[in-house]
Amino acid sequence: FMILKSRRYISYSFYIKFQEYSEYENNFSNDLKICIINISKMDKGRHILDKFVNLHVHTVGSLLDGLTKPTELVDRTLQLEQPAFAVTDHGVMFSIPDTAQYAEKKGQKFIPGFEAYTVENHLIKNKEERSSESEVSRKHLLILAKNNDGYKRMMKICSEGMTNGFYYRPRIDDKVLEQFGTDGLICCSACIAGSVSQ
Repeated sequence: FMILKSRRYISYSFYIKFQEYSEYENNFSNDLKICIINISKMDKGRHILDKFVNLHVHTVGSLLDGLTKPTELVDRTLQLEQPAFAVTDHGVMFSIPDTAQYAEKKGQKFIPGFEAYTVENHLIKNKEERSSESEVSRKHLLILAKNNDGYKRMMKICSEGMTNGFYYRPRIDDKVLEQFGTDGLICCSACIAGSVSQ
């Protein structure tokens, strides 16, 4: 849970859904209420979301998974006074150029990334592999570019998934990460479908 600027709202992780705190207050345990109050007091005049940076965001580039337009995302993060934000679409980097240009124009820090689909061997493309590749065997990995060198590596990794690893989805494996290296990249556990969660 996060306390928003007005301190009357809460937000669930991964959803931009703001509801009046009072609507949910009775559903919280006393421990959570105390936690929220303590965070509020610790804040000392600064707002929690001023320091919050969302590193896992899907845009219209994530087909059937994200509806946010890059321009709307930049404007919203500026409205919330967040210092930066990332775009991590599923298996692609289509929305990064537009997002980067608009963020630069508005003076907002942008972190490019993507959420990779990882499998044991991204080169296998047959019916046996398709039937065995369930949501459990296909994991997610969040990859963020730390610098320009990392961005170039990330483009190569993403391109490998789209060209040689594509089978219903762009996929990579550990050998792809070893091949292109991970210098300049930050890899995160991603969502519930990530390796750490599974």
